Amino acid sequence: MTIDQQPSSTFHSSSLSLIDARDEFMIYQRSMRHSERTQEFYRETLRRFVNWCHSSDLNAISDIDSASLRRYCLTLVESGLADTTVHNNMRAVRAFFYFLEREELIQSNPMKRVKMPRVEKKILPAFTDDEIERLLQVCDGKDFISVRNRALILFLLDSGLRCDECRSLKTADIDLQTGVFSVVGKGRKERVSRIGTKALRELRRYLRFHRPTTSQQLWIGKQGDLTALGISGIIKKVGKKAGVHAHPHKFRRTCALRLLRSNADIFSVQILMGHSDITVLRRYLAQSNEDVLAVHARCIE
Repeated sequence: MTIDQQPSSTFHSSSLSLIDARDEFMIYQRSMRHSERTQEFYRETLRRFVNWCHSSDLNAISDIDSASLRRYCLTLVESGLADTTVHNNMRAVRAFFYFLEREELIQSNPMKRVKMPRVEKKILPAFTDDEIERLLQVCDGKDFISVRNRALILFLLDSGLRCDECRSLKTADIDLQTGVFSVVGKGRKERVSRIGTKALRELRRYLRFHRPTTSQQLWIGKQGDLTALGISGIIKKVGKKAGVHAHPHKFRRTCALRLLRSNADIFSVQILMGHSDITVLRRYLAQSNEDVLAVHARCIE
């Protein structure tokens, strides 16, 4: 047997099943120590993709071409999913095929000839001052839940933390004199931030309540430490009572927009938000018409 005839240790696309390819990709995700949230995103989006492929009698990687990927995208669109959800699903499929290409598990990448679906550029709303006041009024009681929820709302408003970042905080992470704290964000990158005087006062008030001595987590409920899902549920419940559409990420946008309106430079906001660059910040912080008109009024009489 010549050198050219020796068998390769690399999988051939003709023999690689879709399930095996998906499993190889998920092993890669775990080996790179990507967050559980990232791994869950790929598990769910690729589960949907694999199920569609099997229902279309596409069982091997070699069965999938650019046309079938476009049909899958069309299926997502016609299922009534939000355009961002469709885009996220196709983004996962794209990452999957680029991994297979990089690992030489496929001879050619069919995703290279497929354009990503368009996402409508919307100006995502932030909380108004009136909405924030209504949220706080709902939490105006003196019981543990009301005090905790009020502190949580003000903390998210000042810090702009992601929900999972907020969940991960421990009491020891925060300087209760200055409001400065450290947090580990995406990519396991640590950054420093702070909360203002009002939020810090409410946080101290919350911490004066009886807390389980075994818990080091900052945010707890009656049944134990709060999860990211628990924090999200609290915010939505408070919002429903206040008649305000509320979710944790809306606090993040509000915090960033307030910083920009207070003349903070965009690069400082980028660091405080924990973004690797300003691209993401620009995408969801598109200023409203009122902001643009206000700038014009300041500059031109």
